[in-house]
Amino acid sequence: MLRHGRAAVDMPPCRRAWDLAEPAPTRTNENRRRGLLWAWSAGRHAGIPGLYTLAMRNRIAGIGRRMAGVLAVLSVTLASCTSYTAPTLDVSSVRVRERTAQGVVLDFTFDADNSNAEALPLQSVRYTLYLDGNQVFSGYRSPEATLRRFGTQTITLPAVIPVGAGGPPRTGTVEYRLEGTLEYVTPGEIARILYDADIQRPTVSFREEGTIELGT
Repeated sequence: MLRHGRAAVDMPPCRRAWDLAEPAPTRTNENRRRGLLWAWSAGRHAGIPGLYTLAMRNRIAGIGRRMAGVLAVLSVTLASCTSYTAPTLDVSSVRVRERTAQGVVLDFTFDADNSNAEALPLQSVRYTLYLDGNQVFSGYRSPEATLRRFGTQTITLPAVIPVGAGGPPRTGTVEYRLEGTLEYVTPGEIARILYDADIQRPTVSFREEGTIELGT
């Protein structure tokens, strides 16, 4: 109270800044908090879920539903990245490129066909050559080519038949089997990001069998 002459003026009590920023809890909020604590305690001791437990379960269920929605969107995105027909590879020719004292070099020429309306960049080829049922060579090549839309591209894969145990190079007609996988990228920025992150890398397998004349 401030006295000025004969007049008296009532002044409100001073309050700290944090008192103004944090109002005292109302009776309604306090009752709600006590009710939730009571329900949780009663449910825990009685072996039945209380209101607090049910509220937490509902909250967790809501989070689960949101996560399920995110996964559904992601699955649709991934499916859209793989909605293209894989390219096909067929051997068009096999020839002996070189014969030396160390072995024989073969060239396998493939026709890679793309039946899609979008171009498909080729990334790598891993392949293994068998002669008369025995593995003789494994290789890795980067075609550094892009299959044009509705087009065919020629790919050549070299293979070496080494001389074994110091003997002469193999001759005559032999049966061969060439098998491997071709790695490529589907169109779109998302597909490229997933490929670079090693999350999704589309591949197609190939297998060719036949005979080849290695000479005399």
